[in-house]
Amino acid sequence: MPSRKQYERLSSGDINVYLNQLQNERSDASSFGSNLPPPPPGKRKPPPPPPPKKTGESDRDNNRKNINKDVSNAIESAVGYASNGRQTLMGANLQDICAVASSDAEEDYLDRSNRRGGRGASATTASQSKSEDGSISINDVFFRDHQDGHGSSMTHTSTSGSITEGLTVMEKLKIAAKLDTSSDNRFLKELLETSIQDLEKEKERRKSFKSNKPRSLPGHQHLRRHSVRPLSSSMYSDQGMASSSHRRHSFRPVTDGSAASTSSVNSATVAVPKEVRKVFSRIRGGKPLPREEIVSSIVRKFFARSKLEMGGEKISFCVALGPGNGKSSEGIGKTTLAGLICSRGDVRTHYHRGIVWIDMKLKVFGAKQHPLDFERYAAALSSILDQCGIPPHHLNLSPFVRTPCEDETLADIRMKGHMKEARSAAGKLLSSSKYFPMKRKTVVNESRRNILIVLDDLIHASDIQWFTFRYRGEKEIINDVLLTSPIEHAGSVTIPVPPLNEEDGVRLMLKEANLKSNHPISKSSALIRIVNGCSFHPLTIKFVGRWLSLKHITGNKGLDEILNEINSSFEGIDVSSSPVEVLFQILNKAIAPLVKGHESNTIRLCFAAFITVFCQDSCLNPIPFEIANEFFLGVVDSKSDSLSSICPLFMSHGRHATKLVAEVLGALGVIVITKHSTKEKTIQIDHELIRQFGSFVLKDKNMQQLVDDFAIRCWNELYARSHIDQYNWEDLQPDRSQKYALEKLPQHIIQAEMTDVAEELLLDKTFIRGRFWTLGWIEGTKTHAEDVEQFWNKFHMSSPEDCEMISLRIFEVMENVIMDEIHRETSGPSGNHSIMEAGQCLHIISMSLGKIGLWKYAARFSDECVELISGSLETSEFVDTLLYNSASMHLEINNFEKAKANAERGLSWRKKTSGEENVFYSRGLCLLGDIMFKKSDYRDAELYLKESIDILKRNPDQCHLDLGIALFKLGKTQYERDLVDDALRCYDQSLEFAESELPPNHEHFVVIYNLMGDALLKKGRNSDATYAYKQALTLSSEIEPKSHHLNIRISLIEGALHSLNGECGKAIEKYRHGMNLLRHHAPSNKGRIARILFLIGNQFMESSDVSAANAMFQESLKLMKQSIGPIHLDVAEVLVNLSSLEASAEKPEQAATYLEEAINIRQAKLGDCIKVAVNLTDLGAHRKAAGDNEKSKVAYSDSVRILRGIAGQELSLVNALLGLADLMNAIGEYGDALGNYNECLRIQKHLFCEMHEDVASTLYSIGTVKLNQCEFEKSIALLSKSVDIMTKLYDEIHPFNGDAYNLMGFIEMKNGNENGALVRLSDALRVRRALGNRVKEAETLKNIGNVHRERNNLRLAMEQYEECLAILTEEQGRDSESVVDVLIAMGSIMSDMNFDEDAISHYKNALQKLLRLHPAKHDTVASILQKMGMIQFRAGNLDSGLLYLEKTVETYRDLGGNNKWKTIPVLFVIGNIHNILKQGKEAKRAWKDAYEIFGSTTVDLYPEVKGSLKELLRTY
Repeated sequence: MPSRKQYERLSSGDINVYLNQLQNERSDASSFGSNLPPPPPGKRKPPPPPPPKKTGESDRDNNRKNINKDVSNAIESAVGYASNGRQTLMGANLQDICAVASSDAEEDYLDRSNRRGGRGASATTASQSKSEDGSISINDVFFRDHQDGHGSSMTHTSTSGSITEGLTVMEKLKIAAKLDTSSDNRFLKELLETSIQDLEKEKERRKSFKSNKPRSLPGHQHLRRHSVRPLSSSMYSDQGMASSSHRRHSFRPVTDGSAASTSSVNSATVAVPKEVRKVFSRIRGGKPLPREEIVSSIVRKFFARSKLEMGGEKISFCVALGPGNGKSSEGIGKTTLAGLICSRGDVRTHYHRGIVWIDMKLKVFGAKQHPLDFERYAAALSSILDQCGIPPHHLNLSPFVRTPCEDETLADIRMKGHMKEARSAAGKLLSSSKYFPMKRKTVVNESRRNILIVLDDLIHASDIQWFTFRYRGEKEIINDVLLTSPIEHAGSVTIPVPPLNEEDGVRLMLKEANLKSNHPISKSSALIRIVNGCSFHPLTIKFVGRWLSLKHITGNKGLDEILNEINSSFEGIDVSSSPVEVLFQILNKAIAPLVKGHESNTIRLCFAAFITVFCQDSCLNPIPFEIANEFFLGVVDSKSDSLSSICPLFMSHGRHATKLVAEVLGALGVIVITKHSTKEKTIQIDHELIRQFGSFVLKDKNMQQLVDDFAIRCWNELYARSHIDQYNWEDLQPDRSQKYALEKLPQHIIQAEMTDVAEELLLDKTFIRGRFWTLGWIEGTKTHAEDVEQFWNKFHMSSPEDCEMISLRIFEVMENVIMDEIHRETSGPSGNHSIMEAGQCLHIISMSLGKIGLWKYAARFSDECVELISGSLETSEFVDTLLYNSASMHLEINNFEKAKANAERGLSWRKKTSGEENVFYSRGLCLLGDIMFKKSDYRDAELYLKESIDILKRNPDQCHLDLGIALFKLGKTQYERDLVDDALRCYDQSLEFAESELPPNHEHFVVIYNLMGDALLKKGRNSDATYAYKQALTLSSEIEPKSHHLNIRISLIEGALHSLNGECGKAIEKYRHGMNLLRHHAPSNKGRIARILFLIGNQFMESSDVSAANAMFQESLKLMKQSIGPIHLDVAEVLVNLSSLEASAEKPEQAATYLEEAINIRQAKLGDCIKVAVNLTDLGAHRKAAGDNEKSKVAYSDSVRILRGIAGQELSLVNALLGLADLMNAIGEYGDALGNYNECLRIQKHLFCEMHEDVASTLYSIGTVKLNQCEFEKSIALLSKSVDIMTKLYDEIHPFNGDAYNLMGFIEMKNGNENGALVRLSDALRVRRALGNRVKEAETLKNIGNVHRERNNLRLAMEQYEECLAILTEEQGRDSESVVDVLIAMGSIMSDMNFDEDAISHYKNALQKLLRLHPAKHDTVASILQKMGMIQFRAGNLDSGLLYLEKTVETYRDLGGNNKWKTIPVLFVIGNIHNILKQGKEAKRAWKDAYEIFGSTTVDLYPEVKGSLKELLRTY
């Protein structure tokens, strides 16, 4: 504990720290043995010698001396403080302190002060400390509740909520003596004043006790005389309810076998848990029905098993009090029954190390659907240790850090690992002899299961495993579990809780009606009918009993008449329906009292509105009484018009009827009214069924006129408007109403959809500061951040930009207030705001910004938090945690460099604090791997992940979950690097870890099988991929409820399956559905949206919808560049697909542009690799198609260079060499072409053999080179060899052979062997006709026609052309390039046959089709015009010929480029025509234009024309 000097330096804000220490000390003192924490290292002192054992009066005298000494020191300081005039204290009061402190009756003093804890406090648990000889110490006292004199539980008294709550007078004075008295200290004033008040009350109590103390204790009579007390001390004595044979109300010790005797019990009996006492305090009279039969049967199950299975088993013995036969067990008394079990003396003796009660209900109902998380589990463990007398801080749990951008599945896996470590650590503490020294002789083979843990209101069966603890954390189980649950749980012994029997039902009814058990109506048939009508359901009987009591008190009717009225209320109620339904219908009648024979709706309306507004999410928050009354008045006023016509209570009392609402509901037990002082009371509901009943009332047909669709908004607005301007938010001593407003008002405003008011309040600095002062800095920041999140969720969809701006402004104002508090010279009501607290607040803000998707600002606040805290700490694991989160947030906005810097900095901090060989360091490496992966630096990512895995493998027992996660991430990285086999191995290993640690329906299995399917698909194992995808879908169908992440993944998996089956339309539909879900739930995740767009684009490309595919790829490219930057491998993949689309649309230039950008990205990220080489090969093809032969050659050459340096890529090298060879062949560099072809041929023969189609194809290409070199014989030989190979492999009738024969016919023709050409072409025609390839057949017919034309067999040629035209028209339509070519050939035949008109007709037909195909200028158009002009010129139609030829020149000039050379002969003819027409100037101009073209180049084209032009120009 701190020294006095240290206490003098404490500010009031630091007092809470001391209070926590004091509570720990009290917990230490209440456990067996010495539990004081060890002194700091280097300052250890030898333990003090044990005090001499004393008994009887000697012990009490010694205790009294110590007490008087401490009190005297405290009083001395307090008197000195008062004498300075800084505090008004009466001397008489100080004398009273001295008198009481020195009293001989320290037993009563300690007893009362411990139980009262100050000003009329509710009962607190008694100290459990024992003396060394095992006897019960004076502090082992029992609980007594404080209620009104009539024993009614309608109003309870509790502490005022002060920071001194629960402290004894001694503890208050000790603190007061050590506080700084040099300044006005509010906390010191409160300590002294409350101490004086408590001691004055104690003085008066003693006087009353001495005057009224009975001479004897006749047990039964004494109990009857004091029956107003809710709980008798005998209820919790070791004899109380020990067995069914025990006589109640007796103080005699039990000696039968059902319970231990008094002396034996006292030696090792634990106290009744505090929560059990709270449960019993809610029962009228404080004494529940014994229900001995079922209680004893449950206890026997525990004890019988314990005797048969000494030493413990592998599994915990778990008894569940729950439903039977599938029926609901709500309100059946499960919690009370568990309390009865825990209060039995034999149970408390058997579980001598502790009976622990854990309330599993959540503060927020919506969260009830989620299993236990680490934060709740850590709080539960602390409670377990505290209830067992072990200081909770000895658990020393490492924090679990969840970042909002972390994958939920992986975070859940990590969290379970932390929970296992926490469970193991708790097991070690619970089994430690340090805290539980042996007090009695150990029984041989005695079971170590000497702790009972009660889990009240447990929902999820998976939570049970976390409450079974093992000896020293790893051996046999040391505890049993008793749970209450509304549902059955597999793996536990479920004992259905039956309804009450008739006798107990009647007794409960009389108790709740505040009637004696022997009242004459106990035998009334009317009362028994009511109990039967309640289906013997305890909660229903309780409320009906309260209703009976209320009717009796408020009316002038006799009990028999009241019973008949209640029985008549059961008419129309189906008592065979569920007990809860009966309860709701009875309560609905009870809160609608009859006025003049008619039901009233005022109380119904107020109750429904109260539940809707104040208890919609939680029933645990008490509501100030004045707020409730104001609210009731507002609700009634808002519906006064309707109530005045339908509600007789409103008609008779008007708006004053609201004064009856709280009284009636409290008398019925529907609400609990707690009195805290003469001025302050609160209202609360304490059962989930009451909240459900509120919804039932809203649906009642009698409420339809009073409740509309806008009720929730209007009711919240009623409260909000009445309190928004009512308070000074910076009030230093706010009352309960203002405290509630500071905590909850923004939520009500948001529910009322008062957007502007919510914005103004959340931006109000005084409100934020008031929250900080009232709730504390951390809790105030959390609450304000949660309100901003609620504001975002409510209004973001309607106005996203405004909502984003407002949310950011609110957080910036919070930051300003936090920084103002740091620099405040004087401390606020909660003390000075430390830098550490400020950093935590900024961290909360950054996390909240992350939750709503404002990652950019979240990262900024996180960075500020890191800088603030790291500047004040030399080394801290907390700084590493903050840096980890900051890096994750920067990663979310793809700020890779900042993310990497923070992650590396975090690793440096972690290395200083805990070294490299730990799970936290490995997680930092995993984060760096994630950063590199998302940055698409897959090699670096793999290095970081492998280093992390190496560390985790050295700690396999502790880090197996993290190892599975790291392997999973490594598999993803290797998949992206095309190391598919390695990726599959990692996935398999990760799956093994998951199967050993996770439930079979965990979402992580779906993710793994999905990625395995992707890897198998990439490897070409389509059937295996289909199985993996279907397995993922099967597992996902078993998960309920499904997260939006899982629903998105399911849609994508279904889309992949449809894609595998070739169902592009269905695949697109599924991908679109997943994308819509993603845009709705995570619109800021643009990177993933872009990837789904890419998948959709692929499906459109598969279905040949080029325009739709292009649109998807363009949108994907835009989003990717925005989210992950332009230099990313995903961007390169989209660019490659866009390049393919442009190439298919015959736009090689644009295709090359996209592909060059993709190559630059891949080279920057991957270096010279296979993907870059393949892209370079494609780029060479695009450049060649665009006519840029130089760039094409460079691309092909680079590809060949890269591939020659990569082993095992011979096929890709062959493709690059073939492309380069084809280019060399096309540009006339035949030597290089032959060299590349021959290298390809060698590789192919090495890889395959000579008899392979690839070899044949290369021989065919070499044959084309020989053709271009005019080595016709060699060309024919090579082509023939390729045909022989293909014929042996497949048959002669093969497309390849048809093409080869066709080319050989052309070569024979060129070689002058027209007969040979016809033979080859005939073979080609035969093969192509056999294959049914009509278009290729037409091509061969055209070639045959060309041969006949060369042989001047014009009619045969015309026949071939006509047959060719018919086929092409049928196959391709009338307008196609091939048809145009045939028409031009036919026109040429007609021209050769001097059928000029027919020739002109064919040319015109071709020209018309060509212009429809190519509206823009085309060189073929100019060629046709030139032919038509020459025909007219030869025919003597000079004017017509001149017109065609001039149009030809114009077309060539428009086309530009090398087409100007084609104008030379045309201009020469035009000049000749003008010369014939005696138009000398025009002729000279045409000849001059033609001659000037010769002067622009050194190339010698048309030498004869050039000479003629020169002569003509000289002559003219």
